[in-house]
Amino acid sequence: MQEPGAVELRIPFATLVKIALFALVVYIIIQLVPMLLMMFVATLLAVVLSAAVEWMENHRVRRALALTLAATLMFGAFIFVLAYIIPNMVSELQSLVKNAPEIAKRVNARFPEATPYMNNVVAFVKGPPARPHEVQQWFVRGVIAGRYALEGITAIAFMLVLAV
Repeated sequence: MQEPGAVELRIPFATLVKIALFALVVYIIIQLVPMLLMMFVATLLAVVLSAAVEWMENHRVRRALALTLAATLMFGAFIFVLAYIIPNMVSELQSLVKNAPEIAKRVNARFPEATPYMNNVVAFVKGPPARPHEVQQWFVRGVIAGRYALEGITAIAFMLVLAV
């Protein structure tokens, strides 16, 4: 028998199963997002390339050759842009690292409350991480970047398969 004013909460087993299944579906979707994004990008590239391939086919170029030419031109343009932008970016970053203390002084003069943050940024920019935990974070970032690069290469291969 219950005390007066006490509330009894009953949750049916079916409701618990539904909650568990919902959590499982959310987990699976979160795990699949990189693959779904890769498929989306691959499909988008395939659609973009298909217009150029169709145009070349209409001008009596075989489909395989047209696809190879379109993909080579697109990736060549991408490489050209990277080859032009990356050296400029590197020089700008070197200039930023060189001038980091001066920039920090100017920011600290204008925003005194940002001094601790700017000191951390300058210390980070001036040298590599000193503590083992920071070194481990750098390596993990490299592994993550490699993983995304591998996914990108897979997306390119998938796009070429879709386009053929």
